[in-house]
Amino acid sequence: MIKTVHSFIMVPELTELKDKILGLPIEDRIELAESLWESVEGSNLFDSKIDMLELSVERDLEIQEENIQMIGHEEVMKEAKQILSDD
Repeated sequence: MIKTVHSFIMVPELTELKDKILGLPIEDRIELAESLWESVEGSNLFDSKIDMLELSVERDLEIQEENIQMIGHEEVMKEAKQILSDD
């Protein structure tokens, strides 16, 4: 089974919030995106270096076994711009 790297499950509340946010004017969405990025940038998402290493090994195996579809930076940015431009 192939899965995409950026896939995730959304709960109804998050889906509703996302829909409301996407309805905002582009300037507001950009400001919100910057604030959200700043809130996670540099945060410690892992409890330890061991957690990071284990996740790295897991991801490497998924890539080697072709169980995951890699998406390049350009494609991610293209999709993000398309989502942000849909008004």
